Amino acid sequence: MPALCNFLTFSGFLGSNQVVLFFHFLLTASEKRINGKARKYLSPQCYEFIKQLPKELTGWMKYYLFLNILGFIVLAIGFILMSIDKHINTL
Repeated sequence: MPALCNFLTFSGFLGSNQVVLFFHFLLTASEKRINGKARKYLSPQCYEFIKQLPKELTGWMKYYLFLNILGFIVLAIGFILMSIDKHINTL
């Protein structure tokens, strides 16, 4: 696991998105490069392990990422609407 994802495991809900995205990418991709000085790829055992897990243990990741993306979109729309309201009321 890259150092950033390892650090984010201790940051609770706000850091969990990146960690779940890392494991979801392991589940769906064929190879993942770990950024660093060596620029190595993960070993094939990582992919074999996560792909052999039952769907009940890994299926929630897609919905979790979807809900977080939806939440960030709603948050961005809220900020835009508040900004529009602030500028309209100052005129």
